[in-house]
Amino acid sequence: DHVLRALPAVRAAMPAAHLRVYGDGAALGELRALAAELGIDDAVAWTGHVADPATQAWASADVLVLASTNEGQPLVVLEALAAGVPVVAYDMPYGPRDTLARGGGVLVADGDIDALAAALIDVLSDRERRAKLAAEGRTAAAAMDAAASMRALGDAVRTALASPAPR
Repeated sequence: DHVLRALPAVRAAMPAAHLRVYGDGAALGELRALAAELGIDDAVAWTGHVADPATQAWASADVLVLASTNEGQPLVVLEALAAGVPVVAYDMPYGPRDTLARGGGVLVADGDIDALAAALIDVLSDRERRAKLAAEGRTAAAAMDAAASMRALGDAVRTALASPAPR
C-alpha cells in the first residue's frame, strides 16, 4: 500500500508515471480499492503472476520499487539489477541493503512514504542517474550471481576445514 500511497506525489511531479503491479495475493482487493480511493486507479496496471518476468517486467521497467516490511534475500532486487533496472527500496531489516551495497539503487527510510515518493521522482526524472544506477546494478548483480555465490561458499568451507574448531 505504501507504493500506492506514494504514487499521487510521483504523478504530481510526473503526470505520465504509472505503476505495474506483478503478483497477486489476499490483499489484492484492498489494494485495488485503495488505488481507486486515492484516485490513481487509471495509473495502476494489475498484471498478476508472470512466469517469466525477464521478458515482461524488466524489459519495460524504469525502476523497481520494493516497499516490503521485511525481506530475507530479495531475489527480485538481484533480478532487477541484472536486467539494468534501478531499485528504490525501503531500508528494511534483512533486505535490500546488502544487495544494493555495490550500487544500483536507492535506499530510503523504512516506512517513509514521502521519502519513497521523492526517491522515485529523483530516479525517474534523471536519465543520467538512472543510467548510472543501471550500470552499477549490472556490475553488482554479476558479482552476486550463482557462480560467485558458489565460489564464496567454497572459500568459506575451505577456510573452515583448514582450521577446525577445537572440541
